[in-house]
Amino acid sequence: MQPCSRCLEPVGDDAVLLKNGLYMCPSCYQYRYPVKKEVNPQRFFVSVEGVLAVVLTVGGMVGAYTVYKNHLQSARTEALELKAAEEAAEIRKKELRDVVDVARQKDDSERIAAEAQRALKREADKVAAAEALVRENEQKRIALEEKNKAEQERKAALAAERERTETLEGAKKRAAEWVELNAKSVELSKTISKSEEEKTAKQKSATIHGVIFDARKTALEDAWKQYRLSKPGGTGGKEIWEIEWQANAFVTTRVFGGASYLAESQGPKVAKRLNDTAADARFNLDAMKTEKKEIDALTKLIADSQSKREIIAKRMAELKRIDPTITATPIDADVHPLGFKTIYKKDGTTIQALSIMKVDNEVRYRDEKGEWQTVSADDVARIDANSAGKP
Repeated sequence: MQPCSRCLEPVGDDAVLLKNGLYMCPSCYQYRYPVKKEVNPQRFFVSVEGVLAVVLTVGGMVGAYTVYKNHLQSARTEALELKAAEEAAEIRKKELRDVVDVARQKDDSERIAAEAQRALKREADKVAAAEALVRENEQKRIALEEKNKAEQERKAALAAERERTETLEGAKKRAAEWVELNAKSVELSKTISKSEEEKTAKQKSATIHGVIFDARKTALEDAWKQYRLSKPGGTGGKEIWEIEWQANAFVTTRVFGGASYLAESQGPKVAKRLNDTAADARFNLDAMKTEKKEIDALTKLIADSQSKREIIAKRMAELKRIDPTITATPIDADVHPLGFKTIYKKDGTTIQALSIMKVDNEVRYRDEKGEWQTVSADDVARIDANSAGKP
């Protein structure tokens, strides 16, 4: 690729080939040789001085072009030499890099091989250690399983022993606790029902007292508006139902410079009536406050009773889960000899049992010796009470 003879930049396929064998890019060629516009020929006269001036000008331009061309040629030559030197230096650098890469690759190969050998050795050591650890863990697991199995067998033996040694005493205690809890639950239910009734009655009474109090208060306020006191200052900081009405303090009309009071015979009557109304208002207010306190106390009592009853219900449910046959009126075989129960199996055999309970798909029963036994529910045809007639 040839450079432009003017700007020394590489040119493409659109470069212009000059007569001197050099190339020039289109932009430089247009700048150097612009398109001349045609002008209309005009008649003019040329003098000798003008011709000399033209000749000198052309000669100067030719000389300048020759100098410029030589400068461009020198610059092009220098650029080519510089480019060749750079290419040679680049080639040398590439050769050096290739040599270094070959040496590095050789070193890397040796190092990688050594590292691979070390890694293989480490992996082999790890595998050996892992195998040893697996063998050790397997031995520990087997030992632990044997220990757990022995512990489970021991616990099973203890549980079986506890189950075998359990007597009717435990059932008696649970039944007695059930009876006691049931009695407390019934008593709490009665307390809640009674408290609810008392609360409802007191709420109604408090409402009535409140209505009466409001009516008395309204009557006193109306009287205050009707019979204005002779002394200013309102009620003196007291409530309308707390003041004491005086017989001579009732004004019927006010005029400039004085006031007209009730007749002497009417004042005491009005005062007594209003004082009685105020006393009734105070009585109903006090009664309403007292009943509200009692209502709050009953509400707390009801909440406490309900909480206690819930705790008792949870305990009774737990007892029922332990012994599904338990009832509010337990049967004590020692006190009430009602006889055994008979389990009729499908194969025709029978089993005498003191007590029976069903758990999932099994029937658990206490035999004549007082020991608990288990039989599949699928093998049982029916169960009858007191069929053996044995007290």
